[in-house]
Amino acid sequence: MTNPNSAETGNTGQTNAGRVRDAYRQWHETKGGSVDAWLEICDPQITFISSGAGNKGFEFAEPCSCLDDVRRYFSQLDQDWEMLHFTVDNIIGDGDDVVMHGSTAWRHRKTGLEFEVLKADVWKFKQDKAVQIIEHFDAGPATRAIEAAG
Repeated sequence: MTNPNSAETGNTGQTNAGRVRDAYRQWHETKGGSVDAWLEICDPQITFISSGAGNKGFEFAEPCSCLDDVRRYFSQLDQDWEMLHFTVDNIIGDGDDVVMHGSTAWRHRKTGLEFEVLKADVWKFKQDKAVQIIEHFDAGPATRAIEAAG
């Protein structure tokens, strides 16, 4: 019998990979409006690292170390970018480790320029909550969309 409070099934009866899959489904369906769904599965002391950090126009992508930082990241992302799609191609999960691979497209709100990139996120869970997310994507196309604003 599976322990309902184990790292594999959590107290909801859902695996960590299932929680991640649901969060991305909502993220796509709401075009980035489901921030609360992300925050619900994150530990209060979440570490969130983005490969966008350090790139022009991605000041909001500095490393996050708590839920308020992650909320700020998503709020500032929404100020500058409009999501066109977020497509999950694969989610691979093994207990506390989950990897998402997919693609995403965004439109810069000031320039109107769009870009699409491949995306991979690596999640680490502990006691049913994400304690680390590392976001990987090529920031080059987004930076070019930002630079077009002058």
